[in-house]
Amino acid sequence: MMTPEIEEHYRKVCQAAFDVVPSEFRKLWVRSEIDDGVSMTGLYYLDPSGRHHFVTEGLYAIDNAMNDLHSAVKKAGQPLFSSATVMLDPEGRFSFDYGYGDVSDPAQQFDREDDWIRNYLGKGVDIVYDE
Repeated sequence: MMTPEIEEHYRKVCQAAFDVVPSEFRKLWVRSEIDDGVSMTGLYYLDPSGRHHFVTEGLYAIDNAMNDLHSAVKKAGQPLFSSATVMLDPEGRFSFDYGYGDVSDPAQQFDREDDWIRNYLGKGVDIVYDE
């Protein structure tokens, strides 16, 4: 069930992502894992020329917004997600995909990220790491 508070947190996550990504992009993805107060958030985007990028700086506000969303979901008594993917386009259309699997093993984080990249960006995609 969507609550006004959760809806407001969706908006904050999206705005934080827009604030980090370059002004011209075709699509962006925020990938986040949250487990027992520990979180990891990354941002990928597709530039106008069709290249995928991973942003390595300025993710603090997005991570905080995802944690606030997680807290709002908990407060509303809804099932807590352990991972989330936010997909946004330049016009502001967005969707959230939630995962409920175990993300507690940090040794598996790179395998989970590789699976995520294959599922959302494509198999064998080249990624430019922005600073």
